[in-house]
Amino acid sequence: MELCELETERLRLRAVEPGDLDAFAGYMADPDVVRFIGGRTLAREETVERVEVWRARFERDGFGQFALERRDDAVVVGRCGLLVWQLPEWSSTTLTEATDPYELELGWMLGREHWGRGYATEAGLAVRDFALGTLGLRRLISVIAVENRRSAAVAQRLGMAVESSTRMYDLDVEIWSLAEPDRSCE
Repeated sequence: MELCELETERLRLRAVEPGDLDAFAGYMADPDVVRFIGGRTLAREETVERVEVWRARFERDGFGQFALERRDDAVVVGRCGLLVWQLPEWSSTTLTEATDPYELELGWMLGREHWGRGYATEAGLAVRDFALGTLGLRRLISVIAVENRRSAAVAQRLGMAVESSTRMYDLDVEIWSLAEPDRSCE
């Protein structure tokens, strides 16, 4: 399967590559970065496994977690992409293995030194448009810790709104959702 790449004004979104390990190992070892995405830092060996899972899922479904590479200097600033959640247990899977009911989450993670520059919104818009356009999805969610107001602001800029709340990874989270507008009456 040909792997998808997306481009924005400042970013190239591409499949995660083995050469991205150093960047992701640093990000996943930072307690501030992982605080709202499970809360546990990862050792380098664990990040190797995570990168392999991201790659395998991307190859299986043709989408997944995109590495966010700055176009001007090729620095990997984080990741953004789609994650498939099998419900009701909220276990991650692939679209090819999912059974109803499931949700597709649009999620992002940036290295701390790249926060506040608009990269999450820029990448999120590209992945949102890819999901709703190219993939033909009708609904996306984002799972955001209640305390993570920065990500909540990104979700709002992506056109999402809070739909419900639950508890994941010992965190109170809000389920933000975005449904494709119904244009059948236009």
